This record gives sequence, C-alpha cells and structure tokens, in this order.
Amino acid sequence: MIVVSSQLTAVTIITSKKFLKTITMAIPIKDIKLPEDSPKELLLDKHVEFIKRYGKSDDDYEFGMSDYLRMSGMYWGLTALELVDKLHILPENDVIDFIKRCQDPETGGISACIDHDPHLLYTLSAVQILCMYDRLDAVDASAVVNYVTSLQLPDGSFTGDKWGEVDTRFSFCAVATLALLNRLDAIDVEKAVSFVESCKNFDEGFGSRPFSESHAGMVYCCLGFLSITGRCGGFCFNSYCPLICRSFGYRGSRYVGVVALRTTATFGRSQRSAGEAARRLLQLVGAVFAYDAGSIALD
Repeated sequence: MIVVSSQLTAVTIITSKKFLKTITMAIPIKDIKLPEDSPKELLLDKHVEFIKRYGKSDDDYEFGMSDYLRMSGMYWGLTALELVDKLHILPENDVIDFIKRCQDPETGGISACIDHDPHLLYTLSAVQILCMYDRLDAVDASAVVNYVTSLQLPDGSFTGDKWGEVDTRFSFCAVATLALLNRLDAIDVEKAVSFVESCKNFDEGFGSRPFSESHAGMVYCCLGFLSITGRCGGFCFNSYCPLICRSFGYRGSRYVGVVALRTTATFGRSQRSAGEAARRLLQLVGAVFAYDAGSIALD
C-alpha cells in the first residue's frame, strides 16, 4: 500500500494527465444505453405492487431462505410504502401479530422471524415498524429495554446478541431503540459514547471496533449514535462528506452522504423522527438525479 501511495504521489507531481487517467479508470463507465421508449417517470404503482406481492409469496424458496432477515425486510418494504403514502395496503393486524410472535418471552428481544434467536438489529426494525403504526403497546416495551440493557458490556460497547459479536452498528441499534422507547436512561450513555469515540480513526472515519478500518456505513451508524446521544456537536459534516464520497463512488454520492448525515441528525432532534427521516429520504430520491445533472445546491 505504501508503494502504491508513493507512486500515485509521484505521478501527481510529474504528469497530471497520467494521474487523471488513473482516476478515470476508477470511475464506473456508463455502458448501458436505455431505449428511447423507456419510462420517463417513476412507476410507483408497480413498485407498490411488487412489495405487496412479496408479502404473499411465503411458499417461494427465496422467501423461506430469507427468514434470517425477515423483520428488517419488512421494515424496508413498509418504509418504502410509507414514503409513497401506501402503508395502508398491507394488513396492519398481520404485521403487528408477526412482531408480537417474534418477541422472545425470556429475554424480551425480538427476532428476525418466528423461532429465531433475538438480535439487536431486528429488535430495532420491529420497534421502528411499531412506531410507524403507533403501536408500541403491542409488545412488552419494558422487556425490550431490559434486553437492550443486558447487551451492554463494561467498556460501553454492545453485542448484537447473546453470542457476543461487538460492532458499532449495534451501539447505534441500541440507542436508536431506546430513544424510540424514550428510555436512554436505561444504559450507561457515557461509557457507550466513549466506546464509539474510540472507534474514530486518523482519517476522520469510524470502524466497527477500535483500530478497525473506516467504512461509510460505520460513519453513518456512529454519527447517528452521537446525534441521538446529543454528542454530535463537535463533529463537522464537511469532515465526513469526502469519506462518504470515496466509499459510495462518484457523481450523486456526495449528496447521498450529506442527506444521510443530516437525516441521522434529524433522528436525534425530532420527536417524530421516523416521519422526518422519511421526508428527508423522499427528497433524496429526486435530488440525486438533479445533482448528477449539476443543478442542485446542497442547502
């Protein structure tokens, strides 16, 4: 890596053309030409029908093989429907009943699917779904809080489940879940913040654990964590946008990064966090294309 880095530096000094050629090779080439008669508008009805149909395909092989992420899959689908004001097309009672059956009576955690082990990832997805429907009363919220609390380690980090994997994603899931339940007081916030801050690297990014490489996904989770816990004031968006851009690629990625960061910050500030995040993400859908055309201002 050091040799490659020094070579690139030398190239930059000797000839800008060669450097630019190297950079160009790293940019994806648009090698697909869409027919002239392709749809010129977003076919929302077809997207809605696709999501609705997926929920009825429980006899498909792919459906059965995706049990391990069913709860998060439901959250993704329901969020898409919420964004286009179509949440009502799926039977609310069936969704709520599924979540209730996924809550483990012993630990209070919620699993991805019935008869699976509970996990922080799916516990958050379930709580987010319940917030969409304003049905937090459907599960034992106190048991959920106890489950999240039980996964915090002495150094402030969180394991995803009883098997002990530590990751900053789980720190985010923990505080997001508790914030939605208005129970951040149930954990040691100071130690949790200390752990996440220890995962910050020299390049201003965050890793999954201390000394792990920076990753845009971890930047999102860690900034979201710091925002929810009220510790984001000392961090500058401009420090992270370049990292997001390098990780996501060229063109619309800068705006994707900025909106992701601002959406995360909105989560921590707003009492109606899910609705605010949904509106910001809805803005993102059209804005990315506008940015690609060079016609958008980030503010």
